[in-house]
Amino acid sequence: MDAMISGRAGVALLVEGQVFSSFDVEDPATLLPRRPADLRLLFGEAPDIEFFEDVNHAEAARHLERAFNCASALDLALILFDPELTDDLRDDTADELERLLSDPTVADYLENVLYGRPLPAATDLAGAQARCKGGRLPKLSATLQILEGYQPAIRAVRAAWDDLPAQLFGGDEQKAEFQHVAVHAGLFRQLAIESAAHGAGVGQILLRSLLNPVITTLKNHREILGQWINPFRRLDVTLDMRREADEYLGQESRTRRGRRGKRKSIDREAVLKNVRSQKARIVEAMQRFDLERARKIVGELVSYQLENGEPIHAVKSLCDLAIEAKALGIHSLQLDLTERAIQIAPDDGWSWAQYADALLKLQRPTEALKAYEQAESFGTGVVAKNGRAETLRSLGRLPEALAAYDDAVSEHPESVVAKRGRAEALKALGRLGDALAAYDAVLAENLGDVIAKNGRAETLRALGRLAEALAAYDDAVSEHPEDVVAKTGRAETLRSLGRLPEALAAYDDAVSEHPENVIAKNGRAETLRALGRLPEALAAYDDAVSEYPENVVAKSGRAETLRALGRLPEALAAYDDAVSEHPENVIAKTGRAETLRALGRLPEALAAYDDAVSEYPENVVARTGRSCILAALHRYDEALQYLPNENPTLLQDWIGYHIRGMILLRMGKVDEALRIFEHGVREDPIPSSKEYFRSALAVARLRRGDFVRAGSVLDEVTAPLLQPQANVLRLHSFGATGDTKRAAAAYQKLRDRPWSVSDELVEELNRKYILKEEPRYDDDWIFDKEVGSLLLVANQQVMSFSLMAA
Repeated sequence: MDAMISGRAGVALLVEGQVFSSFDVEDPATLLPRRPADLRLLFGEAPDIEFFEDVNHAEAARHLERAFNCASALDLALILFDPELTDDLRDDTADELERLLSDPTVADYLENVLYGRPLPAATDLAGAQARCKGGRLPKLSATLQILEGYQPAIRAVRAAWDDLPAQLFGGDEQKAEFQHVAVHAGLFRQLAIESAAHGAGVGQILLRSLLNPVITTLKNHREILGQWINPFRRLDVTLDMRREADEYLGQESRTRRGRRGKRKSIDREAVLKNVRSQKARIVEAMQRFDLERARKIVGELVSYQLENGEPIHAVKSLCDLAIEAKALGIHSLQLDLTERAIQIAPDDGWSWAQYADALLKLQRPTEALKAYEQAESFGTGVVAKNGRAETLRSLGRLPEALAAYDDAVSEHPESVVAKRGRAEALKALGRLGDALAAYDAVLAENLGDVIAKNGRAETLRALGRLAEALAAYDDAVSEHPEDVVAKTGRAETLRSLGRLPEALAAYDDAVSEHPENVIAKNGRAETLRALGRLPEALAAYDDAVSEYPENVVAKSGRAETLRALGRLPEALAAYDDAVSEHPENVIAKTGRAETLRALGRLPEALAAYDDAVSEYPENVVARTGRSCILAALHRYDEALQYLPNENPTLLQDWIGYHIRGMILLRMGKVDEALRIFEHGVREDPIPSSKEYFRSALAVARLRRGDFVRAGSVLDEVTAPLLQPQANVLRLHSFGATGDTKRAAAAYQKLRDRPWSVSDELVEELNRKYILKEEPRYDDDWIFDKEVGSLLLVANQQVMSFSLMAA
């Protein structure tokens, strides 16, 4: 016979063949016939259902009694810790707990749960201990004293757990499942005890865990345990408080009533059930994106909890729901919920941290920085420190961000988030070798950290080591098939390799498997743009903006696509809107400046770039874009000042190196320019970037009168977005060699009059080489226009790179 048992429900269901029966903990001798449909009625939403095989009735009754006593002990602990309940009730509760703790199984269960997270600030531990004075309750007294002493260690262990990325488990639901198992297996308790002893026995905990069949059945258990436990081998316990998003020690109880007339129970069940029901309805409305209904039920929930409990209970619910909204990408609702939380409890650090995160997601980093500082002042610890550092990075204050991460790592050496953030800051500063070493160090300690794996792969891509980057992303996708960041990173690497159809297919798969992910949708749209399928790209960006109206990358990508379509006034208006709504976003600002350049409004474009460089001195798009405008204004020495002149290594270095060659070409320094372009064609490891060097090399050879070799180079220019420039150069090179047929074919492909090519230039080449009419301009004029056309699109590759890296 098999049995299903729930101590919380106080019921056991027996299954023998096709016969079902149940009994209650209060009357185990009485069996009631049941049907399979009765399961939900019997157990409701009980979270503690256990399964037992090959047991008899008496064994099932013993299991149920044990489970019921465990659940009762936890209920009693919650009542004992509640300062608002009467002294008589708490005295009775303490007596009952002392009795239950005489059973070692119950004592272990209760301690395992209580060690799972630090006691909330509202817990009246002193009042609980007062019930034990005089030595009348020795077991309870010892339990409470030890629990109090281990609080710093419990905080440190919980902080390390919360730092583990959900992707490591396969998602938030899987992390919650692993946490439940780890708590009830005593891992949190054992680790807190050993870490308080400076990690002497931590290795034994890891060994025992790896031999525990309950643990080893869980996905990715080895990497998770290693990443969580290993830091405590050398960790002197830190005392930073982490605020909980959900609690085992929920404090909604107010009174206690009799259970079936024999055992005492509590009336918190009704309150808890109602709160859970309302939260479930809110999440359901979120999932349908019915935000009006979600907000309405939130109002009802908050009112209910304020009437039936402490304000902190409503705050916890709001923070829980904010996490759900964040997971769904509904950052406007995340902001509303957290804003409401800090209004109710303005001194709650966790609420401030979540509020700051929502502001950052909505591209409001200045406000986010202030909110994180508030969170840190209220004792949120490493969470606020990491958030503040991340916000500084988003503001472009990269040296400050790196210093902030350095401080976080120094104070919290157990924080993987701080270490990964430091690596990301190094990458953003262009210190890619240091960034790669930092990611390698994180992975050496945390083999299964998919976020670090993705960061390392992205660093390899930025270094131009594309084959290694692709292999790293392939490994990440294989080991973490649920991780959308690995999938989009892999797709973007394929795009960098010039394998655009494969990149589009990879993005299609990512969007299909993760329809909620705006990064995948933006990447797909950008790949369509790279393929020259501009109307489809615009439609894809339109959809992304419609679904995620706060996403500045989607807005900037849409504006950039309008620019590629030659719809320059619309592009400028789109960028103006993006800058107005996201005044701190450098992508929108540089895109606007680039569009002003395309419109020929060079003084305005230069002023816009000057502002961007002033605010974001490390931003490559702003620096190279400014150099292009200075070149267009014939201020060549200034234009060359911030461009690399030798040994480029990173993608942005190669782009700047190419632009340097174009400016030298315009200055008439053809030999120097040729050296740069030939070096780029030969050494640039990034296929998409190499295409720009080929086009520029063709212009330089045209300038030398080497028309045949120029045409040969152009045969290898295949990038769709470079075809207008390539066809102009083909018209020139084929026309100059007398190949009128191929020249005419190139001219026909320019009939759509792309915005990035001068109509006057196209017609002059047509007049000179196809119609054989008297030219209006000399060769110097033609050459200058061709160089200007290439310079006009030279910065678009780094613009695209920035969109995908955002």
